[in-house]
Amino acid sequence: KKEGYDPTRMGLLRASGLTIPAANNTFQGITNAFVLRNLADLDTFFRETHRTLQPGGKLVSLEINQPPGRIFGPLYQLYFMRIMPRIMKRLSGNPAAYTYLADSVSRVETPDKLLARMRDAGYHDARATPMLRGAVVLFEATKATAK
Repeated sequence: KKEGYDPTRMGLLRASGLTIPAANNTFQGITNAFVLRNLADLDTFFRETHRTLQPGGKLVSLEINQPPGRIFGPLYQLYFMRIMPRIMKRLSGNPAAYTYLADSVSRVETPDKLLARMRDAGYHDARATPMLRGAVVLFEATKATAK
């Protein structure tokens, strides 16, 4: 059991990331996965999460990325943009979902651009950790502690 962990204080909030229904400095942490590429306004999202985090609070986001590399990058693109949508079109009852997925991945900003947006929203110690050869990136940013 992690010291300081109290499962009765854990909460789950499902809401728009662009207008979070919470007071300033409410949360110790905000997490999301595969959300950033679907938001209409990333700058508003980063400002809202920053506003609602307590000083020292963390934002942690996991997002798909277009991996770099002369071999893996093009193979990933071929699979994600051509092969997977065709296979899923045959297997699933919702082929449009897989076309959307491929399209949304093509719109993902680079990790450096996303980190710059986080910093512009007021986060410090923003960093990106590539995973799966860069096909997925874990973003972590901290709201500065009060002075």
